[in-house]
Amino acid sequence: MELRIENQRDEIARYLRRTWVTWEALRIPYNLVLLVDGLTWLQLLRLLGKYTGRHFHVLYGGQFWFPIFLFAIAANGFYLLGALVETYCYLILGLRLDRARGFLFTCGLLFSMYMIHGLAMRMWSHIGGFFS
Repeated sequence: MELRIENQRDEIARYLRRTWVTWEALRIPYNLVLLVDGLTWLQLLRLLGKYTGRHFHVLYGGQFWFPIFLFAIAANGFYLLGALVETYCYLILGLRLDRARGFLFTCGLLFSMYMIHGLAMRMWSHIGGFFS
C-alpha cells in the first residue's frame, strides 16, 4: 500500500515537473512573437503619424517604455495561467492535458496578440487623449 502511494507521488511529481518545464520552454517563443507583434504595431503607429500628421506623443519621450513594461508584466502573468490551469486540471480534476497544451498555448498567444492590436487601435483612435 505504501509503495503504491509512493509510486503515485512520483508519477504526480514527474507529470508536474514535465508540465512546468514545457510551459517555461514555451515562454520564449511566446515572448518573441509578442515582441515582434508589438514592435510591428509601434512602427505602424509611427508611420501613420508621419503620413497623417497626427503624432502619437506616447511613442516619443519618457512615457514610451512604461506601457510596454506594464503589458509585458501582464502578458507574462496571464501566460502563467496556462501552466496553472493544466496543474489544476491534473491535481483536482484528474485530467491530463498533454494533448491540449498546444491549444491552451495558442489560445493564450492569440488573446495576447488581440490585446496588443486593441491597445494599438485604441491609441490611434483618439480614445483617451493620446494624441497631442
